[in-house]
Amino acid sequence: MQLQLFEIPKVEPTDFIPRFVSANHLDTGNVEQVISMLLDDAEELFGTRVPPYPYTYEGVYFGSNVSQLKYRPEEMKIFIRLSSDARNDNAKILWQLAHECTHLLTPARLWTSMLEEGLACWFQMRWAKLCPQLFPESKCKPEECFASERFLEAYTLVEELLKRDPQAIKRCRKHQPVISKFTPTLIVTEISSVDVPTAKLLCSRFARKK
Repeated sequence: MQLQLFEIPKVEPTDFIPRFVSANHLDTGNVEQVISMLLDDAEELFGTRVPPYPYTYEGVYFGSNVSQLKYRPEEMKIFIRLSSDARNDNAKILWQLAHECTHLLTPARLWTSMLEEGLACWFQMRWAKLCPQLFPESKCKPEECFASERFLEAYTLVEELLKRDPQAIKRCRKHQPVISKFTPTLIVTEISSVDVPTAKLLCSRFARKK
């Protein structure tokens, strides 16, 4: 008897994550499934992930009062650090993971640009809108979601950019895979809708305060 082979349908992040976060309490034991799906979604939107060599990604932990992609040079390891108050709060965990997974897509190590931070904020807002059970529409306003003026500015720049040209990041990454290493010349060459002053701002070093 000849065996019949069936193709297993691909599970889309936009289907899996909303169901998973509704049915499960997120913690360090199961959150890697969400991270994997977030990275799949980010790759689909922005291009292939850059391996963090010579570092290795090791997982998630809770600590401090802000989330961060944490590098440990002495161990050559990368961790996603979630804020302590995110523990037992699926909405905060997903919100912070979406941001940090954008940085994990193209690790920059030393510093990040306005463009990369804006993209991370845009990805957060995307997932907040995709999970209305965690983020009611009334809480999905950028002015309320981003307490820092700089994060809001970065988000607004990227929101306008992607609205006009959804493929812009993918196109630029064919020439420079690491987003925070984009140059103004690359951006104005590949994205005709962006002028030189805006390109320089997007490529500038991100600072939480002006």
